[in-house]
Amino acid sequence: MEEIKDEKQFKRGVNHGYILAKHRPDLLKGILEVNKERNDFIEGLAAGGTEYELQKGKETERIEGLKKIRDVGKSQNKERGY
Repeated sequence: MEEIKDEKQFKRGVNHGYILAKHRPDLLKGILEVNKERNDFIEGLAAGGTEYELQKGKETERIEGLKKIRDVGKSQNKERGY
């Protein structure tokens, strides 16, 4: 990644990239593939998409952890006859 020259454009790109990754990942992928000439907005789009994927992964891990806790509780209740 190059040095950010226009922070406002980069932040705007991050926000748009996050939203696109969440709702239209196919469109974000296409935009990033077509735009070979990188600027601060495009770099922000890529960073926003990456941030969404990281957050989604953390959320998935959290949900899996909660499911395990719930399953342990259910099995303990079964053992106790509830």
